[in-house]
Amino acid sequence: MTNSIKPRLLLEIIAVGILAFAGVLTKTAANVAFPAMMAAFHINLGTVQWVTSAYMLTATLVIPMSAYLQRSFTSRALFLSASLFFTVGTGLIVGAPSLALVLVGRVLQGVGNGIAIPLMFNIILMAVPRSQRGMMMGVGTLITATAGAIGPTYGGLLVDRWGWRMIFIALLPLLLGSLVLGLVTIYGERRPARQPFAFLDYGLLALGLLLILLAQNGLGEAAPLVSLAEYGLGIICLFLFAYRSTHTATPVLNLAIFKIAAFTWLALTYFTTFMVFFKYVFRPTQ
Repeated sequence: MTNSIKPRLLLEIIAVGILAFAGVLTKTAANVAFPAMMAAFHINLGTVQWVTSAYMLTATLVIPMSAYLQRSFTSRALFLSASLFFTVGTGLIVGAPSLALVLVGRVLQGVGNGIAIPLMFNIILMAVPRSQRGMMMGVGTLITATAGAIGPTYGGLLVDRWGWRMIFIALLPLLLGSLVLGLVTIYGERRPARQPFAFLDYGLLALGLLLILLAQNGLGEAAPLVSLAEYGLGIICLFLFAYRSTHTATPVLNLAIFKIAAFTWLALTYFTTFMVFFKYVFRPTQ
């Protein structure tokens, strides 16, 4: 029995998994809504792409903070924060009269999802018995992969019948169920240990990713030199981040793991696969 997963732990993983599932689902489902949102807000393709870009950039910037957050706060506090951010963001999008509020909602959703996904895997790694850990890691990965795969179909069905806002309205009962389940099952079992945060390193990472995203969105427009300059500055920021991360005792990300050749090749394979995946998923329908 010591190697079995306790029912409460399983429900805890399900509660966080639902939140992670909802976040990844909107990441791919929102793409289908681009034409409808362009018509509703009278905007062009370059502008509406920020509905996806703002979300992904925010989640990407929050995920590297996960180790610091999980040391500094309890699982219950992190879950409630993620649920609050994501639910408030969803509510803003549902009632947003302008694209600006939609983007604010997407940023809040990105914060929530950026907390939820690492939290789900951290609970699995820390609480699941070793003999069951590999299986549960696979289940966690399946949750996010399935959400990304069904997102375009889910979004297309709802947009065709009820409009683009229904993509987010339909998530509200799911988010409420996740919140109730999490409140019942997720406890704050340990005392958080506050540690210093490498603000300069994190700032370099955030600035580098933002500059590269701006450069990517600006390709094909009237200022190619600006995009090239943004690319260059972004790469410099990421290089400085990598240098500092290997010369500090408390890095935001421990890049030393890339010294393991097997891990590096697996990471490159995973990255390449997702680049191909997003190439076809984030392509506006006509």
